[in-house]
Amino acid sequence: MKEIPDAVLYSASVCAMELRFGALRVPNSEALWTKIQKRILSRIQILPFGYQEAMKAAELLAALYASGRPIGIEDTMIASTALSNGLIVVTANIEHFSRIPGLQSENWLLPEQP
Repeated sequence: MKEIPDAVLYSASVCAMELRFGALRVPNSEALWTKIQKRILSRIQILPFGYQEAMKAAELLAALYASGRPIGIEDTMIASTALSNGLIVVTANIEHFSRIPGLQSENWLLPEQP
């Protein structure tokens, strides 16, 4: 993430919610939350979860349940935000996001392949 210009970094509002929730569940939660805001959230543009994203998420959920391979609602919301805005999801959970038709996802934690 350090190598990517701030201007092209985006995140879904649900990701900010997940980060806040995670921070609230540990000792020294406010210190961790301050660090997350300073090092991560201050660098990225947070995309809202609006009507368009909600309708896309509903379509994705229905298709995933119909296929018998649902994923969590938060991940569906993240995917719908990315699809609605023409973005790639960067995640360590490629297995979940690979189930979403038309969604590009990358894992930046894996070592680069030659």
